[in-house]
Amino acid sequence: MDRIFCTRLKAARIAQGLTVRDLARRVGTDMRVVTLYENGGTTPGIEGIRAFAEALGVSAAYLVDRVPPRRATVCPCCGAELEGKERGATHDLPRISGT
Repeated sequence: MDRIFCTRLKAARIAQGLTVRDLARRVGTDMRVVTLYENGGTTPGIEGIRAFAEALGVSAAYLVDRVPPRRATVCPCCGAELEGKERGATHDLPRISGT
């Protein structure tokens, strides 16, 4: 998974407006564990990935998939419609290293 999981975990947490403490409480773990995952120190197993995905309102595939969508009209974290400068414009998603 390289750094995909840690990058997307942190991005999804921030997009939801959650602190590390908030996410840890939602998942039922310690803040140190969340910080360790976000810093790429280790990666949880599939059940942990599912727990984080559920707590963040994203799919497990979003957290671990190596090929992100290049353009989107809705936020992958919350489903909110993204606004563009022109009607019908889409939002360029950040490029994830390792892709």
